[in-house]
Amino acid sequence: MTINGYCSRAIPNPEDYEAMLERRMQAKRSGDKATNNALKLVANTTYGAMLAKWNDLYDPKMGRSVCISGQLYLLELGYHLATIPSVTIVQMNTDGIMYRYNVADEDEVNAITTEWQERTGFELERDYISKVVQKDVNNYIEVKADGSYKAKGAYLTRGIAPAGAFNINNNFTIVPKAVIAYFTKDIPIEETINACTDILEFQMVAKAGGKYSEVYHFADGEKVKCQNVNRVYASPNHNDDTLYKVHAKTGASSKIPNLPRHCLIDNKNELTIADIDKGWYIKKAQQYVNDYLGKRTKVKRTNTRKINTIKKSILSLLEV
Repeated sequence: MTINGYCSRAIPNPEDYEAMLERRMQAKRSGDKATNNALKLVANTTYGAMLAKWNDLYDPKMGRSVCISGQLYLLELGYHLATIPSVTIVQMNTDGIMYRYNVADEDEVNAITTEWQERTGFELERDYISKVVQKDVNNYIEVKADGSYKAKGAYLTRGIAPAGAFNINNNFTIVPKAVIAYFTKDIPIEETINACTDILEFQMVAKAGGKYSEVYHFADGEKVKCQNVNRVYASPNHNDDTLYKVHAKTGASSKIPNLPRHCLIDNKNELTIADIDKGWYIKKAQQYVNDYLGKRTKVKRTNTRKINTIKKSILSLLEV
């Protein structure tokens, strides 16, 4: 945005944006995490606003130019690095490249990255990683040489993002915790989940949007009206149904997505850890692990044809 002049043309003085970026980099180098994270949010939001139609900074030409040029710059860097036989490109995106190489080739690798930085004007920030577990370019765990790790992506990030994003995700935080422990410390999924006694780590927030007039579920065969936002847990009782939402205009009912088949609602925080079905969370965590390993998760499907046959037989008996 600063080197190529791709700031939104609605910004009166683009030099202010450049000064903010430099202040952020100084904070990062000095270890001032609070300032670094706060300004990272400003930097990213300013870019994102260029692609937000109703924002005053909306400028799609400049926004797409940032994304496309970033990909091309890194593609060129990756092309030159790949000429070294020991280099393997692990992943690339619009603002970073991950690769591995033999230590004997480090001088040659550094020569290529140094030349690229001097020619383009960009500055590379380098992290040394001992292990990476990746589902795709947007979902991965990287373990650094000092043993610390960073998890990225919707699969494994919970709570408030380090950069201070407004979206907060506190849904079944025990699941990503178990997956990360499995891949970084070889701790079995079941061990992490069964050892947890904090019920809030198992909660799911089930929210019906403004288009829906009613939320309900069935408990022991009875229809129970609920709030539009509910704290939900997986239930061991198969008489507890999942949650449904009713469209305000059409009156059509549909399931609230991403919830267990059997749900407990606890908006007053009265349940204990003994009331929930930890097995559901173990299966969920195992599904995540399988996704990272590239394994297909077997799903048991209802034999609809068999059920329909049974229904017809019952109807025939009733007619008789």
